[in-house]
Amino acid sequence: MQISTSQSVREAEQRLFAAGEVSSLELMNTVIDRLWHMVCAEPMLRDFAPTRVVVYAGTGNNAGDAIGLATRWGCPVTLRCAGGLSADAAAQLSGLEEQGVPQPEAGLLIIDGLLGSGAVGELRPAYAALVREQNALRAASPRSLTLAIDIPTGLDAATGTCGADVVLADATAVIGAVKPGLLVDGAEDAVGRLFCIPLPEVGALPLADAARVADAAELAPLQTTYA
Repeated sequence: MQISTSQSVREAEQRLFAAGEVSSLELMNTVIDRLWHMVCAEPMLRDFAPTRVVVYAGTGNNAGDAIGLATRWGCPVTLRCAGGLSADAAAQLSGLEEQGVPQPEAGLLIIDGLLGSGAVGELRPAYAALVREQNALRAASPRSLTLAIDIPTGLDAATGTCGADVVLADATAVIGAVKPGLLVDGAEDAVGRLFCIPLPEVGALPLADAARVADAAELAPLQTTYA
């Protein structure tokens, strides 16, 4: 898995949009399809049958990734919004409506789409409150999972530092490339298991510190079988 900064991924996406090769909504729909393919392929998520999906959505486009993915399970979805949705994110609603505060129950899938990897600095109060709500809901709901989209809200994508409030995810699905802050010592408490959703459409990205993360697929050919 490639390591690259959130700024590099964002700039590559803007070049793609400017060239007219794909719209931001089309790219979002592609990402959602790949997120669902990851869910269907990875045992941790494939074998999890949620009773309800709870989506925490911010004003950025990763909220649309979270909403679009949530609808794929075919079970009830509760949407918690921190503000107005972007146009592309709103296109994923498919009749979903914002509801009241979700109640703890067994088998919840909580999807964190509050803030993407471009967010920096302390969380605004409305976001911090929803991060605390997310973590409390996860802790009080047996056999449940939290999946963060791109990065757990509250974690700095560049440095791996966080403030008083950060989403504690069981898994994080990064978009395009692994951001350096996800690999800093101590970040694993927020990141959980790491998955990467490729974005070959954006072309080559500059490597952060000329490094890569080797995943299971890359290491498998190197495996030595002993008699």
